[in-house]
Amino acid sequence: MFTKITVVGAGNVGATAAQRLAEKDLARTIVMVDVVEGVPQGKGLDQWQSGPVEGYDTRIVGTNDYDAAAGSELFVVTAGIARKPGMSRDDLVKTNPLPDSVELQLTDPVLAPTVAQAVSRQPGVSEVTYGGQVVDRVVALSRSVRLVAGLLIAFLAGVALIVVVNTIRLTVIARRQEIEIMHLVGATRWFIRWPFLIEGFLQGAAAAGGAVIVLVLVYALGVARLGASLPFLPLVGMREVLEPVAAAVLLGGAGVGVLGSMIAIRRFLAT
Repeated sequence: MFTKITVVGAGNVGATAAQRLAEKDLARTIVMVDVVEGVPQGKGLDQWQSGPVEGYDTRIVGTNDYDAAAGSELFVVTAGIARKPGMSRDDLVKTNPLPDSVELQLTDPVLAPTVAQAVSRQPGVSEVTYGGQVVDRVVALSRSVRLVAGLLIAFLAGVALIVVVNTIRLTVIARRQEIEIMHLVGATRWFIRWPFLIEGFLQGAAAAGGAVIVLVLVYALGVARLGASLPFLPLVGMREVLEPVAAAVLLGGAGVGVLGSMIAIRRFLAT
């Protein structure tokens, strides 16, 4: 049994298909989508209320919004032009604006040529279109951006490490007398090390937190500007992007701070 099935079109064929799917108990929810306001809602409500009489408990929902179809495991497309007087069903098939087609969405665009080649060899497939040149250019651009971003991250991490090392080293030098006294009274290495490690951790975490705040503001502004200028361009939501990036930046900043502290105080741990 499917969790959700969407039927596109609430005409006679679409409504009948939704009814038969419900009677067969093939899904827990059936969404019926149509551009005509009120039609899918009315038919869906009638069919849902007929469930106790017909002996099924599938929920049928009618809507004009495709957002309700999110998460559907199967789409049944019945929408098309209506027959006009004198038209046969053969004529309707020839003029139907919805030819038989299947749209595949890949999580990795690098696999697009391989998938297209594999699909083209399947029986019944007459044409496979995936915009090969555009995909190749996007993949090449993505690789270049990742390479530049990786080099920039490594450079900035190195700069941050040098800053933390020098900051902690100056702190250690300024407190050299206190450290010597602590050694004389029997303080352990970890007892002396922890304050500096915590200081480096806080410095790295604070710097990373500031970077995350700037990133959130810049990304929100960029998404708003692009959404207004290019409304057809699909943009990744802020939460989907920034949550993993923010976690990585915070962990990386704290790690750089701790590493810088360890490098700065290593010479005092041997005594």
